[in-house]
Parts: sequence; C-alpha cells; structure tokens
Amino acid sequence: MSPLERAVVDLVRAAGPLTGIELRDRLRGEGPLALWQACRTSPALETRTVGQRYLRLDRQGGAPRGWAGGWRDLPASPPPS
Repeated sequence: MSPLERAVVDLVRAAGPLTGIELRDRLRGEGPLALWQACRTSPALETRTVGQRYLRLDRQGGAPRGWAGGWRDLPASPPPS
C-alpha cells in the first residue's frame, strides 16, 4: 500500500465517508490526480459516483458569460474609466 493510499484509508477510518473534495482539503499537498488514482485502485476503499455535472456550451446563447460560445456577450472594449 502506498503512503498516500495509507493516509486516505486512515483518514476515512477516522472520519467516515468523505467526498473527493473533502479528501483533497484534508490531505493538502497531494495532487488531485494522485489522490483519485489512490482511491480508485485501492482494494481497501469502496468508491461510488453520487452525481455528475455538465456544463452546456452552445451557440444559442446558453454559454456562461466569458466562456467559449459566450464571447458575443462580452463588451467589444473595456468600459471607460
């Protein structure tokens, strides 16, 4: 078991189930990819997907201001100071 995996297992045993964000916040200094890999490959942990988020970017004005496709909503030049 890797040191990161051991840290995650110990934390979950002490604190109970945690989301990925909660794990990341409590294990500062660990990269999110390494943390995800440790959780997904560990036989000592059970992972579940509890939700998914999607961001719709289209040409019908549905894109958030400043995002791809939403460029038409941005001012042509900065406002005067």
